[in-house]
Amino acid sequence: MKNYNSEIRIITPLIIHNGDTYNPLELLSFKENRVSVIRSDKIFSVMYENTRNKFFEAVDSMTGREDKDRERSMQARSLIKDTALGNPDLIEYNADALPGFTSELNSNPYANVNMIFKNEIDGMPYIPGSTVKGAIRTALLESLSKQNNIDDQGTYKSSELEMRIMKNDPNAKYQVSDDPFKFLKVSDFTVGSDEKIDIIFGTIRVIGKNKQQKGIPVYTEMTDAECLSMNKYYTLKGSLSIDDEGLRRFTSERGISEFISIANIIESLKDFYTPILENDKHPIKKDIISMATKRSNGNSSPVRLGRFAQIESKTFKHSISDKRKRFRNTYGGVSRAVISGDNPAGWCVFSIVD
Repeated sequence: MKNYNSEIRIITPLIIHNGDTYNPLELLSFKENRVSVIRSDKIFSVMYENTRNKFFEAVDSMTGREDKDRERSMQARSLIKDTALGNPDLIEYNADALPGFTSELNSNPYANVNMIFKNEIDGMPYIPGSTVKGAIRTALLESLSKQNNIDDQGTYKSSELEMRIMKNDPNAKYQVSDDPFKFLKVSDFTVGSDEKIDIIFGTIRVIGKNKQQKGIPVYTEMTDAECLSMNKYYTLKGSLSIDDEGLRRFTSERGISEFISIANIIESLKDFYTPILENDKHPIKKDIISMATKRSNGNSSPVRLGRFAQIESKTFKHSISDKRKRFRNTYGGVSRAVISGDNPAGWCVFSIVD
């Protein structure tokens, strides 16, 4: 088993949701562009009885109709805000917010805010190893697909297509036992004990044709990033492990090429993500492209991770051009998700450091 120390440098805000959301009453804003996370489990123990009665009266009178309950919800939040003002210990932590987020939060009592993965001990965000491995898997298989000229053959099952690519066999069926990626292990990527990554809150908007907004905005926490704080650099560290001996025996027995290697990983990541970084359908500001490309030399490559990375991050996304022809679409349509103007989410630089 060979281990390779690795780093991920955050260029644009990274958003990897853990599936939970903040209750609208857990986030308060006492001043513009600043959010306070409240210890909701302690709020009622320090509330004055009269305040507590008013709170439950407002909650109990709700009808389930948004138009009718808006005023009561705002009243309930105001009572919690007054209590937190008099009890600073109720504030778990404070965080910066991108422009416009706090005003939207204050005016929308129903705004659930998505949480990202954070370490329970120190509250620092981290990148799950599965997220990184997924990006590597996609890039490696896309590269192998091009080499072997394997197309989707009309299938809509990504797993079937992946096995056809790995076995260079248009009729292969997916079996977990035949998947060589079990010989690649990827750790979680975390900050060092003496380092810190700031968490910020913001709004994600999907922009379509003619720069028109589509759908409902998404409220979420995210990491700070180099594109937002030019004088700060945020790096997370982890490792890759490849069982070379086991992989060699496994691939030989099943007729699969030994395509999982550090050299192939870096080369495939560059081949897959560089065109996406420069994709005209999803134009990215030149300074962001410059940050990513300048740091993508040697054993480094741009990657895009997490939510709102658009269609490019999905393994073998299929689209139908007509009833007779199907094709893989790795570069996406015109719609794109943006943060604070026109910043895309999730661009990082992945590096092997030894």
